[in-house]
Amino acid sequence: CAPSANILAEPFETDGLHKDGSSVVGPCYKKCISHTPGKQISDSVSKAMNRFWDTINEQIGAATAKAGPLSIYVQAILTALVNRVLTEGYGLLFAKNEGIPGYGDLGGGGDMPEIFDPTEIGQDKIAIGLLEIKFPFFKTSLDELLIEQTTNWDILDSILKKYEAADLVLDKILDPVNNCDSSTKAWATTQKGIVAGEITKVRGEITAIGIKIAGTKSAIGRVSVIIADIEEYYKKYDAWKKVYDTSGGTYNPADSNDPVTKALIELDEVKEELIEQLQGLLTDINGSYTGDTIPTLTQEISDTYVDVSNVIIPRLKAERGDQDSPAVGTLYARLETAKALKLLADEELASCGVNAFYKQIITYTYAVNY
Repeated sequence: CAPSANILAEPFETDGLHKDGSSVVGPCYKKCISHTPGKQISDSVSKAMNRFWDTINEQIGAATAKAGPLSIYVQAILTALVNRVLTEGYGLLFAKNEGIPGYGDLGGGGDMPEIFDPTEIGQDKIAIGLLEIKFPFFKTSLDELLIEQTTNWDILDSILKKYEAADLVLDKILDPVNNCDSSTKAWATTQKGIVAGEITKVRGEITAIGIKIAGTKSAIGRVSVIIADIEEYYKKYDAWKKVYDTSGGTYNPADSNDPVTKALIELDEVKEELIEQLQGLLTDINGSYTGDTIPTLTQEISDTYVDVSNVIIPRLKAERGDQDSPAVGTLYARLETAKALKLLADEELASCGVNAFYKQIITYTYAVNY
């Protein structure tokens, strides 16, 4: 209803006419609208819904933008929640008096599919990636650890054998058959007590380091198993990711044939195997573990690698000492002590025979002269 073209018309007068031919005086609109009650309600609802969806979409977009790499999951979750509210809301409109929920209750959502939270899987994958990077270095460190442990075991074994050999010589000195004098026998008796203590000590050390060596060998053997488990995990992860993206994150955990559920089961099986192997490796090296998830175990593996490289291996080398000029208390120094005792015991035993020979000569000479 455009304003009247008549310059003498009233400000709100139009060229429209009533049935009696008089001019229509009223507000002018850019276009004519039929204002029936139904039309008015429909337009109002339409505008309200448009504003509602604009607001919802804006909020979903803002939340998604802040989610970073998890944006696709946030969008799926929020959209599903909105759909759920609307679905149940429409359900209430048509439910009449049957099954209407009470105040504050959204009603049943049994038909709404579950949405899987991928946060834990994402954390596992990141941890496994770090594990994969560090494992070659850890394997090298374990190989070096085994060499150091075995070297120290060999020296301890040599110490034990020298003391055992010296102990046998001391027994011969104390044997009356060898005619050793009382001072030599007293010395031998004292040395046997010392040697017995050293033998007990060294045997304990050999047993302890033998257990460590067995643990290191077991850990090295697990490395190849863990690497294979990591490769299998990646395969199962890719399979899960594919069906997860296809489903938009929705799944039915109660249905073992649901693609996402099935992929999750297979992924969890590999994950549990990997966790078991990591815990076993830590037990082999440290005697125990504390973590029960891949991220926590990965951190423990990292800490153990640092400990093996920077603490355990240097300590084993320090315990062994320098073979050419061993410091007091080192394994090489203890080996030299055991060798020296064995040599001295041999000399004392040899002197017992010489003394007996000279005693015979002196006795014979004395008898002849007499």
